[in-house]
Amino acid sequence: MVTTTIKHVAILVVLCGGLALGANEAQQNLEQEKQTLMREVEQTQARIGQMRVEAMEHEAMAKQLAAEAARLELQMHQEVARRKRNLERAGAEIKVDQMFAEVEQLEKHGHLDEAHNLHAKAKSMAKILHVQRQEQEEQDLHRAELEIDELREQSRIAEREGRIEEAKQAWRRADQLAKEVHRHLAVREQHAEMEHMHARLEKMGQAMEKAEREGRERALDELREEAEAIERAIHERERNLEMEHMEQEIHSLLEHAEQAERQDRGDKADELRQEAGHIKERLSDMIRERRDVDEDKDEDEDEDEDEDWDDDDDDRDDEDWDDEDEDEDDDEDWDDEDEDDDEDDESSRGELNDLREQIAGIRELMEEILERLE
Repeated sequence: MVTTTIKHVAILVVLCGGLALGANEAQQNLEQEKQTLMREVEQTQARIGQMRVEAMEHEAMAKQLAAEAARLELQMHQEVARRKRNLERAGAEIKVDQMFAEVEQLEKHGHLDEAHNLHAKAKSMAKILHVQRQEQEEQDLHRAELEIDELREQSRIAEREGRIEEAKQAWRRADQLAKEVHRHLAVREQHAEMEHMHARLEKMGQAMEKAEREGRERALDELREEAEAIERAIHERERNLEMEHMEQEIHSLLEHAEQAERQDRGDKADELRQEAGHIKERLSDMIRERRDVDEDKDEDEDEDEDEDWDDDDDDRDDEDWDDEDEDEDDDEDWDDEDEDDDEDDESSRGELNDLREQIAGIRELMEEILERLE
């Protein structure tokens, strides 16, 4: 009996020990599962946080892209409208030119009244087109200035938010647009000066006709000299504007080449650079040709001055200096004519000197362009 009881007790002890070991192992497994679950929860939370950050970044980028798309769409519509207006204005300008050509034909065939009416109509249309062109230029300049300010502000915001590359790109675009505005203003100023010179040349033509009718030979010679100087200045300005346009085209092509290269379009970039190189060669040839012509003119002027001095010396050797009465009479005759034209002559000389200074400035500008290209 006692033995049986001991056996039962032993069995219970063994069973209790086994149960205790099993419970302990289960507890350990449970702790491990808890730790694993906590790690998974932490990892999941971290992933969720990362996804939220990425979502916010994508949302900001999406907003930025949407704003950029809207800006480009608006810019596209404005550009299309601007080009449409330019085409319409160009068609009207062609029509005006045709009307002026028709006026010349009518005058040649003796239809003076009809020519006069058509000339007045063409002149009125040309004035309207000129005003429209000026208004459009002012609108374009105002829009460009607003875009420059907007790009500057975008650059500052991007820099504050740590988007350095984007800030640099926006600032570069603003700088380039500002340069284009500056070049446009310079070209417009040159066009205005050319219009002034054309108007002055027309008035001088009328003055030359009057001087010829009145037999004022010396005044006619001076007017003719000034008219030739104005024509040379106009030609210089036209060539200068042409070279300025070529230089702008070179810069534009090189900028588009850089953009194509950033977009991994190497073939297009090479094509644009090659085209820019051809224009650069033509521009360099034009500048060198003009420089050679100017040097030849300077040499011819020096030779003419030497010949004039030699002729003056010969005349002084052969001249009878005692015949002073004749000279006084001649001076009195010339004084009678000069009294009427003193103010015009002084004004003409002043404008002639201004034109010579302008031509010298244009030559310096051509030299500067050539240096930049080299």
